[in-house]
Amino acid sequence: MRHWNRLSVIILFIIFSIFVNKSVLAFSGTARVSRTRAAIAESLSIQIEMSGLPLNATLVGPWSGSGWQTPFVLLQSNSIETTGPTAKWTGVFAVMDTGNVAVPSFDIFAIRGTDTSRFKTNSIPITIHSTLNAKPGPGLDTLLKPDLPMKTIPPSWLEWLLWIGAPIALAALIYGYLRYQKYRKSLLPPPPPPPPPSPEHVAFERLAIIKNEAKWELGDIKGFQTDLIDIIKEYLEGRFNYNALEKTTSELRSKEVAAILGNEEHKIFIGLLSIADEVKFARGEIANNRCLEGVKEAEQLVGVWGIRWQKQQDDLRAKAIAEATAQQKESKSSSSQPSAAEISSSKSNQMASITQDSKNSNRTLLDELREAEKGREGDRQ
Repeated sequence: MRHWNRLSVIILFIIFSIFVNKSVLAFSGTARVSRTRAAIAESLSIQIEMSGLPLNATLVGPWSGSGWQTPFVLLQSNSIETTGPTAKWTGVFAVMDTGNVAVPSFDIFAIRGTDTSRFKTNSIPITIHSTLNAKPGPGLDTLLKPDLPMKTIPPSWLEWLLWIGAPIALAALIYGYLRYQKYRKSLLPPPPPPPPPSPEHVAFERLAIIKNEAKWELGDIKGFQTDLIDIIKEYLEGRFNYNALEKTTSELRSKEVAAILGNEEHKIFIGLLSIADEVKFARGEIANNRCLEGVKEAEQLVGVWGIRWQKQQDDLRAKAIAEATAQQKESKSSSSQPSAAEISSSKSNQMASITQDSKNSNRTLLDELREAEKGREGDRQ
């Protein structure tokens, strides 16, 4: 996540820098004149070439008559020729004074919607004589000698400050926002740990493992039977809180255990125990297909016991809700408007009742088994 945050800041910085570069430095141009020596009132040609023109922008400049100062007079203004991002304007002007003068530096604006780009043309020094000692100034077809240098006006210090400072300010703003989000996350409490897997989930996973191992095909039927019975007994301990691992097959044959596990399921369970005892103690042999059937029977037992346990929990929960609803009705009959504290207390009692009933259910199963064992021990004595 940290690397993605840094990468996003760098990408935004590059994009903003490119945007600022285009908006500040791209739109530029130069001004040139046909001659730098002329007579007073002689016609001179001027040409302004522009590049980096924004798309569909409106140009404003000296062709409309603005920016011409005494002694300069605009005599003719031609249409602007636009080709993609470049444009060119030509015109004719005259100087009504003698001496060394300079063609003004004109402001050129490119306006598109609310965005405006600007640059200033270069000022061109020329010399004006009092007498005409040459032919009249050339027309628009003899503009500018090709050896005159091109000159681009550099951006002002304010534009440089914007170009450098704006990306830094944006990067600092993004960095501060990311740091703030990280700080907010640090104030949140850690998420609760995930709940442990249910005994059914654990049992099904272990049964799938021994099915894939298929120890019976390798001749280790005894190891397979040990794993199978251990899985079932550990499930009984996890689901019903009954320590079946410490019990013998004869102890598990009791009617009390059958009443808790279900008569049909108890018969299947005892059948699996008998096969395992025969393999472990009598060194009996069973067919491979019977081993696979044993896994399927164990899966059936876990599924049935899990559904039965869940139904018991649902019944307990429904009973607790019904009791809480009855209490609410009684409280409403005694008081027209219960307080918020009473409502909160009622909800807490509902949840406590559900939890207590669930615990009592498991304790009841365990107490029945323990009482049955004590009775058998008394009979033996």
